[in-house]
Amino acid sequence: MSTSESVAEITRSFLTLELVAKNPSMMAKIHIPASIETEFELGEPDKTRRRRELDSSSTLPTSFPPSGAEQPSMGQNPFGPYSWPMYSGQCFLCPAGVPGRDGRDGRDAPTSLQAEKPISPSDDEDQVRPVGTPTSLPGVIYTRWGNDVCPEDAELIYSGSIGGAHYIQTGSGSNYLCMPDEPIYDEVTASKDEHRAKLYTSEYEVHTAPSRIQPMHDHTPTCAVCRAPSNRTRKLMIPARNVCPSQEWRLEYAGYLMAEKYEHNRSEFVCVDREMVPKAGTMGNENGALLYMTEVRCLVGGGLDCGSYIDGYEITCAVCTI
Repeated sequence: MSTSESVAEITRSFLTLELVAKNPSMMAKIHIPASIETEFELGEPDKTRRRRELDSSSTLPTSFPPSGAEQPSMGQNPFGPYSWPMYSGQCFLCPAGVPGRDGRDGRDAPTSLQAEKPISPSDDEDQVRPVGTPTSLPGVIYTRWGNDVCPEDAELIYSGSIGGAHYIQTGSGSNYLCMPDEPIYDEVTASKDEHRAKLYTSEYEVHTAPSRIQPMHDHTPTCAVCRAPSNRTRKLMIPARNVCPSQEWRLEYAGYLMAEKYEHNRSEFVCVDREMVPKAGTMGNENGALLYMTEVRCLVGGGLDCGSYIDGYEITCAVCTI
């Protein structure tokens, strides 16, 4: 058969397959000349044919039926489970088989004329990206008790003075607050009400503290709310130490551990800056929320051993960020 005749036969076969795809009942009426088989087998590489024959677990024939032979019934594939040789794509009449091995020698390569482009993260606009980067994470926020100025490189959010509950009143809150200098009110009543929580300004009670600190007695302590430099996302208050654990930590400030007097209602322990900057013009014994130095009490023999702690020594503290 000449080349032009082979091309004509193949073209007619494609048209026949298209009709079969639309009307499978025509399968029993298909007659495929034996010359097509010869042309296909001569054009198929030996390596591909051997691999196809080894991979196939079916006993169906792997070549065209000779001309005039009994045609297969509908649903049978005369060319074996591999595929129709003249149909570039998945066989639409083949029985389902077990998954095969990965393709080789370009057999399963993309048929598109344009090569597939790998997807890079920059091309995917819908990709979820982290909120912050190692250079843009916001620093942790902390309160600097006893000083209205933030340390170097830290951002001042607001400053004010320390407030809290009265030392003899059992209600209200037990924590200290950094109260802004300029409050903002909403709906108010002009009269006082005794059935409410009460907030008082604080005072230093340091007349028995080291001599450098004693001038702060009865003054109202200041405070500042600060944001640490970028990437310092954790804070730690260390009692009984005025340095940070290692050089990886940044010392925001150091000072003394202070709280209410042991006979008063309980408050919280806070780390007060060792400079103890007072609020100007607040000298007076008004009392309210009070701040006393803290010292250790321990027993020698028969109780908790003091170890390195000494009775009567003022406890230091440090606020560190990392």
